[in-house]
Amino acid sequence: MWRIEKIQTEKQARLLKTETLIQGLSGETEYLNQLGVVSARFGKQLEVQTINESGQVENTRSYLCHIRANIPDMVVGDEVLWHPLDASTGVVESLCERQSFLARRDKHGQQKMIAANISQVFIVIAAEPETPPLVIDRYLVACELLKLNVSLLINKSDLLGSADLLGYLQKNYHPVVDDIFLCSIHSEKELGELQERLANHNSVFIGQSGVGKSSLVQALIGDATIKTGALSQRSGLGQHTTSTSRLYHLPNGACIIDSPGIRDFDLDEVSIEELQQGYKEFQSITETCKFRNCLHDKEPKCAIQNAVKQGAISEQRYQNYLALAHQLNLLK
Repeated sequence: MWRIEKIQTEKQARLLKTETLIQGLSGETEYLNQLGVVSARFGKQLEVQTINESGQVENTRSYLCHIRANIPDMVVGDEVLWHPLDASTGVVESLCERQSFLARRDKHGQQKMIAANISQVFIVIAAEPETPPLVIDRYLVACELLKLNVSLLINKSDLLGSADLLGYLQKNYHPVVDDIFLCSIHSEKELGELQERLANHNSVFIGQSGVGKSSLVQALIGDATIKTGALSQRSGLGQHTTSTSRLYHLPNGACIIDSPGIRDFDLDEVSIEELQQGYKEFQSITETCKFRNCLHDKEPKCAIQNAVKQGAISEQRYQNYLALAHQLNLLK
């Protein structure tokens, strides 16, 4: 990894200063290496769009690019140095430094990248299919460990009925997220409010399958080609309708990354200290516990347990913490 990073640093410095001569499909042509953004990935090839001198993405044309050797794995949202081979293909020469990223851990405990250079995350939930509180906490813990700004987006607001989902979420999650709000593709007002929140941001929608992430993106960009699907009649869990992550552009300068549906956010290999750090409301209190390595379970003079009794920390969130800790075999 050190060798690859060293090679990348040297290559970026060289590519930013010099032009590269390449053999194009129609003959020898001289091209200047350009800054671009990965808008999709298909196996070992990337779809890249050019970033112009003013920093704007030229999304009217995409290039299918091959990848040079010794480049770290890349995901949607990554900025790269690349050059075209012809009017539709190109070569990625180097990966630029990431400002942020979203990742989850696979069944082997390895980080699996989802998106890069994002400024805010929307956890999309709905009354149908219901997203269990423990799943919401998995998302929030993962995002907090990655230091990402997070909001809860309650989609399909027209189907809420008498269920007080908004009140429940505000009671338990308001202190630990940037915002909680309703949206529906059938409400122009709510879609307009969402567009305002997205303006001039690189955002990613995550959430279980069937909660309507792709339908939201379709409504926002007006592209009927995005594939959407109905809930599975048998399981009610929803079916995966996005097979690959993709970057979409809105006229107001917003970029949206639509990621494949994630039914579960594995936190395997997370330590008890990392799990505690993932609970944002614990961070300013945990240092006042009697024991420095307090598990916040049955220990005497635990500041977290006292805060729960006093109502300063949500009882539901605390119970979710204990449940996750037991699931991860961090508590006996």
